Amino acid sequence: MPAAEAMENDVLTHQFRTGSWTKPTALWVALLTATPADTGGMVEVSVAEYARQQRDPGDANWPQAADNSVYNADAISYAEPVTDWGNVIAVALFDAETGGNLRAYQLLDTPKNVTAGGALLQFQPGALKWRMNDLTA
Repeated sequence: MPAAEAMENDVLTHQFRTGSWTKPTALWVALLTATPADTGGMVEVSVAEYARQQRDPGDANWPQAADNSVYNADAISYAEPVTDWGNVIAVALFDAETGGNLRAYQLLDTPKNVTAGGALLQFQPGALKWRMNDLTA
């Protein structure tokens, strides 16, 4: 899980400096059709029936696994596609329903082409796994 600049700055400032960080009160799972970077560059699905799905911070929503990752406890489902959504290649976490700050993103192991009249896109419990482990020296 690459952390976005906003999240990296919050964690580093809280851990190593005098500032403190207030975690977001809400998290929203977004679908992306272009490879993101930690400073943006992503393209989010943009059709009338699409909306980010809310999964707030909390142990019940994001349990911790033995490898110290966290994962979605419940299924995350999106609306049935009425129009083509494109090839969804990544998911992202934001701190707002629209706009907001990109907190982290993850490329999907298998991109999902979402087409009009096709199956709704759903992530089963445990399908989205987030882990912070990118350290450089």
